[in-house]
Amino acid sequence: MKPLNKGTRGVFEGATDLPIFAESKEIVLTGQTYEGVIGFTAAEVRGSLVVNMNESMVLNSRPMEIRNRLSTDPEEPAFQRTLNDWCGEVANQILGRAKNRISGFGPMLTLSNPISLRASGKVWGGSSATHEFRQCLERAEGQVLSIASVTIENDNRVEAISANTAASEAEMMLF
Repeated sequence: MKPLNKGTRGVFEGATDLPIFAESKEIVLTGQTYEGVIGFTAAEVRGSLVVNMNESMVLNSRPMEIRNRLSTDPEEPAFQRTLNDWCGEVANQILGRAKNRISGFGPMLTLSNPISLRASGKVWGGSSATHEFRQCLERAEGQVLSIASVTIENDNRVEAISANTAASEAEMMLF
């Protein structure tokens, strides 16, 4: 396995604490699903992370602060918006962890704003990316499927950069 591919696989496994399964099996989430999608780019690397959750996982994974402020009426628009926003935030947090794990190697990832979708019966197919990593978690609380699609242009060199360089690049991101 090429270095960046291996590193990317490890980054997503470490960011989610879930193993990436080897075979490309089809996974169908039950019921209403929510998707958080976020893109990323850096020199010679680009891709996206899609986090799919069924409704019970979205409801059960929300932090207590959000649960306490949220109506329990699923017909209320604010209820649906909050669930959509939470799924986008989960994708953002996973990719943020991945970005932090590789901040000392090569160029910093630039992340897009997350978007969220709501669907029913969605089956995710393959992508045009050079690498795709799928993870699935099924628990009593619900189901999660994450798909990291990564295109690596030149997968042959990974080298450490100084902490000062990584810090100065991150500082430029803050306005």
